[in-house]
Amino acid sequence: MAGSVLPAVIEAASRIALPAVGLLLLYTVGVAVYRLVFHPLARFPGPRLAALSNWYEFYYDVVQQGQFTSHIQELHKKYGMFFDFLLPLLPRYRYLIYRYFF
Repeated sequence: MAGSVLPAVIEAASRIALPAVGLLLLYTVGVAVYRLVFHPLARFPGPRLAALSNWYEFYYDVVQQGQFTSHIQELHKKYGMFFDFLLPLLPRYRYLIYRYFF
């Protein structure tokens, strides 16, 4: 009896697992596209791998033994400071800044 139930269980599991893996893959691709194209910070320069996930920071903090801070300084030299890209936007959003700080 156990021999006849096992193939049915494997078949049922494969029918459930394949769509689940497909949905997980679709979700992952959707999140990546959102973060690289549609996110409000997507227009600012920087490494695209860092925009995709926190594994970029994990690599420099854990694998490279705490070198993320020095790597950030290198990125600032390469891409410039964040405020260099933010300053042209300030006149448009000046009212939000005034509301927040004053």
